[in-house]
Amino acid sequence: MRKLLVAYRYILSVHVLALIILLAIRLILLIGNYSNVEDDADKLYDITWAFLYGVWFDNVIACYISILPVVIVSFYALINRQHRISTSLIQVCGIYYCVMFALMFAVSVADIPYFGYFFKHIDCSVMNWKEEGTEAVSMIFRDLSYYLYFVVLILFVALFSWLVISWGRRLSGMRFAKPRLRDYTVTIPLTALAITLCIVGMRGRLLGMKPLRTSLAFFSNNPFINQMGINPTFYLINDIRQTTQKHRTVRGTPSDEASVRIMQSYLGIDTTGVVANRSPFARRIVPADSLPKLNVVLVLMESMSMNYLQTTTSDGSPLTPFLNDVAARGCFFDHFYSTGTHTNQGVLATLCGYPSLFDKNAMKTVRTPAFDGLATILKANGYHTLFFLTHEPQYDNMQAFIKTNDFEEFYSQDDYPAKEAYKPFGVSDGFLFDYAFHRLSTVGQSRQPFFSVILTISNHPPYNSVPADYPAIGKSTDERAVSYADRCIQTFMEKASHEPWYDHTLFVFLGDHGRVIGRQAYELPLSLVHVPFILYSPAWKDEARQCHQPGGQIDVFPTLLGRLGIDYTNHSPGVDLFDTTRRFVQFSSDNLLGCIDREYLYIYSPDSRKQSLFRYADGSVVDVVNEHPQLADSMYQYAASQLNATEYLYEEDKVR
Repeated sequence: MRKLLVAYRYILSVHVLALIILLAIRLILLIGNYSNVEDDADKLYDITWAFLYGVWFDNVIACYISILPVVIVSFYALINRQHRISTSLIQVCGIYYCVMFALMFAVSVADIPYFGYFFKHIDCSVMNWKEEGTEAVSMIFRDLSYYLYFVVLILFVALFSWLVISWGRRLSGMRFAKPRLRDYTVTIPLTALAITLCIVGMRGRLLGMKPLRTSLAFFSNNPFINQMGINPTFYLINDIRQTTQKHRTVRGTPSDEASVRIMQSYLGIDTTGVVANRSPFARRIVPADSLPKLNVVLVLMESMSMNYLQTTTSDGSPLTPFLNDVAARGCFFDHFYSTGTHTNQGVLATLCGYPSLFDKNAMKTVRTPAFDGLATILKANGYHTLFFLTHEPQYDNMQAFIKTNDFEEFYSQDDYPAKEAYKPFGVSDGFLFDYAFHRLSTVGQSRQPFFSVILTISNHPPYNSVPADYPAIGKSTDERAVSYADRCIQTFMEKASHEPWYDHTLFVFLGDHGRVIGRQAYELPLSLVHVPFILYSPAWKDEARQCHQPGGQIDVFPTLLGRLGIDYTNHSPGVDLFDTTRRFVQFSSDNLLGCIDREYLYIYSPDSRKQSLFRYADGSVVDVVNEHPQLADSMYQYAASQLNATEYLYEEDKVR
């Protein structure tokens, strides 16, 4: 009996040690995100409970790991009558523990910088990077801040392994009395109890109750606190399980047919004129006036959150002086949102007018999708189309998508001098704009109008494309990168202003998505999707205005065509923001559905089916979904219908 108790003590010691290390990792996560809780009146209470929930979730995964040693050691102790526990058995258990918990620690440590960037735990969306593994690994190793996390991981794994091996050696040196027959009356029930406790621990709750779910950690009004208690490995495993079972979606509520009808109603489409084999969103757009064919230069800015345009440096000057200036001189939409949180989603929505589908990369499907988007329509109207990219062309299937959708010229890292490239994302914004300027100046010598997209990168970790001699502007590395990006745009515009094509060009500045900045009030951070949208043209006189109506990336395509006076058929759910006032704007992160109007933010989780409603215009973090059920339902119906209809049109090949 004593042999079994000592073996269980070894297993329990390893188990508790793992929980302590996971607790320490969670403390590091808290320290890195303390700005999200420092102003909370109940922060001590919330943090304490978040740690308790954390131990609960950590214990679930730890029990999954410990169940195998418990079963093996239990049966070994029952059938073995030797004075000692097998050294080989202890060594195997030690190696098993070291490997399994090292993997768990690795996920938890990697989750810290990931959470800091996306304000969510690691999920299966990271698999979208598997085909860009070289670039992803290069990005990590070239960002010096990641080395700190490598050191933390190595220290924790080394400490854990040393203690586990030391305890194992001590256990293998112990001698015990041979078990007597009467001992089995205690050891058998004790074995059953140990295995039962492990099973209960794996479920996270008592038998007869539903297993532990992430929704149980959501006890606070603070979105960081609610996520802090969830074990990253638990979250990742459940996300993989749900994703492999079924792609994250809101299909069925409402139905595909109802979703299409709801969207047709919002878009004011006469359903009697819908052609059976075409997009049910198709409607002919005929401009009221004939307008000159302006060139179009669309600058899609990496991670350019609206918050950056409202940020000042230590001396009180704007972080983005040029963008602020051009916003004051052009048409500036200050209530504008990206469709998702990844560049591929921003590219597709901007150029083609279709929203993102949670974590799905619609550009990387087996058959590259083709739309009647901006490039296709402008090319049909006599425009020459160009796309400038900083990095290698296969990333996110970019080259195939861009060329499939009627860009005649596509420039990427393969076209630039190797000495100008920085791993993992290619050339700097400075080089990109200079290269684009020279090519556009050549194209601009002809009478043919052109449409050009310039996709920037410098405001993306590891920021190594920002020149080393660029001054330390801003309070952080990302603010310095934003300042550099703004300076590059300014230099490009100043050079372009001396070219003949400048006076006949519409310049568009738009964030591909935002970034998690500062304290986050909501589970779906607004700074991650709130982006600037600026239209400026020297050809427009007295056009300076600030537009406060809500808008989204899917509206860029029809809004630009409206300003160019193009006659076309719009197959997308996007609208011309100068012609239509939106009631709602829909967007999503990898795992959450969002909808916003002038006052309220609606958030829905398709995993937990939890919905929330906040009066964000007042900065309120109080969930008022129960006080405004009709508004919440209207926002859900709109947002879900837009996604359902989009997914349906993809499946039926009716996007054009």
